[in-house]
Amino acid sequence: MDGARHNNFDALRLVAAASVVFSHSFLVAEGTQDNEWLIWLTGNQSILGLVAVFVFFAISGFLVTQSFEETGDAWCFLAKRALRIFPGLFVATVLSAFVLAPVVTTLWPSTFLSRPEPYEYVIGNTLLDQTVHELPGVMFVNNSVGLEINGSLWTLRLEFTMYLMVLALGMLRLLTVRAALLLLVFGMACLHFEMLYPLEKWGWLFQLLSGWGWLVSFFAAGMVLHKLRHTRIFDGRIALLAFAGLVHQRAVAPVPGTVPAIRLLSGAVAGPDPALARDPGGALR
Repeated sequence: MDGARHNNFDALRLVAAASVVFSHSFLVAEGTQDNEWLIWLTGNQSILGLVAVFVFFAISGFLVTQSFEETGDAWCFLAKRALRIFPGLFVATVLSAFVLAPVVTTLWPSTFLSRPEPYEYVIGNTLLDQTVHELPGVMFVNNSVGLEINGSLWTLRLEFTMYLMVLALGMLRLLTVRAALLLLVFGMACLHFEMLYPLEKWGWLFQLLSGWGWLVSFFAAGMVLHKLRHTRIFDGRIALLAFAGLVHQRAVAPVPGTVPAIRLLSGAVAGPDPALARDPGGALR
């Protein structure tokens, strides 16, 4: 195996993905997240699946920033990012709508295929529009989430927005550690004060902006880690300090947004090793 691929990103992704499945199992089985373990541990601040999303965005911030710096061409970078999302997304939506759904729907196959929703589902979700997220006659469990098809696709539109942000910063020569730190602080302020949430009533663009503000601090944390990768930021002692902050914060007084942020720092710092600075994600990252 190439030594340049000796890093822990795949392990982090596997743990995060398993965390999403475990966390969502409570909602699917019980119709509520009230009994999910991290809800209790964080004073009702976050479920484990949501923390896993934060970790995914931090990893993405690291790799996508490196991808732009190594690609050196805006169109090539954008092509890589599009190839990373859209082909797999199209296949997943087609399989969901036209292979799995006809088997489990309560409608006759001919009736199901004559409805517009399967086609709207594939086209809309492939274009990162999650307006249609249910399919006719398809219910996996009789509760509030039983009609959801691939509910986790909601993150992809925000993920691609982060790609465009990196592209814009890179083209403006602002893809710096200072800009990443400013985004990190701004994102944490959005989490704590819910600054962009009131704007959502003005339409989809502001809803996208609000979602971006909610997740940008985690993506920016990955950007910062990439920019500081040659320093001592990847030190287990820093991860232990962050974890101690998590324990102390839980024992004293929960502050909205701080638990996921501290958890992110401890996981991101402890996870990778210095070899990731060479080649963390492969040719298409």
